Amino acid sequence: YGEGNAFANLGSDYRTLGDIELARQYFEKHLEIATEIGDLKGQADALQNQASIDLQTDQMEQTLKRLQEAIRLYRQIGSPEADKLERFLNSANA
Repeated sequence: YGEGNAFANLGSDYRTLGDIELARQYFEKHLEIATEIGDLKGQADALQNQASIDLQTDQMEQTLKRLQEAIRLYRQIGSPEADKLERFLNSANA
């Protein structure tokens, strides 16, 4: 979990600094590690972070795809984050 979380934190830091491409790379590494070790929450978190980058860069179809997959994973582990993301998607589509 440690290495994946480190990549997630770096991605968030670079997103805050405005380096979207580097943030994207770190979020992708986070997803790779979470997938490799079977960390469903980590996968969902990584997808949600990647979706935030997609949203910033107007990649709406990719944003929706990643958020739907994150919701599926959050539901699988019983996380309330699924409901929060669904409300966000519903409000965006309203």
